[in-house]
Amino acid sequence: RDASGYHTRDYSTDEFAFFLAFGTRLSRRLTGGFGLQLFQSALLEDLSPVRAIGVDVGLAFQATEALSLGFTADDLLARYVWDRSSLGGAGGRATDRFPRRLRFGAGYRLEEARTWLFAEYEARIYTGEFVTRRTEVIVDTPVERTYRELVRMHDGRLRLGAEYRPSVTFALRAG
Repeated sequence: RDASGYHTRDYSTDEFAFFLAFGTRLSRRLTGGFGLQLFQSALLEDLSPVRAIGVDVGLAFQATEALSLGFTADDLLARYVWDRSSLGGAGGRATDRFPRRLRFGAGYRLEEARTWLFAEYEARIYTGEFVTRRTEVIVDTPVERTYRELVRMHDGRLRLGAEYRPSVTFALRAG
């Protein structure tokens, strides 16, 4: 739509993700896993679709009969690199890095109550590049300069949940 709200043309975007994962028991109490993801994004007709590969790794540890611990690192190495040369004035390459996600979790079983208690903390780490252009006057001559700044941000989330199993075939979950 234009600035007055009138329809100009239809746009279509596509985003796909394909995932392959496997895990194995490393010892009686420790298991590990590995995941491989293929992402594809198509935003504009004039911009070639981009692909990215992401890697996930995880470990689970059975500390006691009642306590399970886990750790995963998600979307390692994943980033889109856009070639904007077909857009005219924008030109050049742009990189969009996926946030790195580190998740720590625990599950505790209350056997006599047939209940599991769960907790997970997820830390997302974003790395981005901010580009600013400024016109500066140097010896009475205006010069346009480009400044690039690498910024790292962090976001954390805590999730809690529980499962109650009154029978073998039925469970109530909340979180």
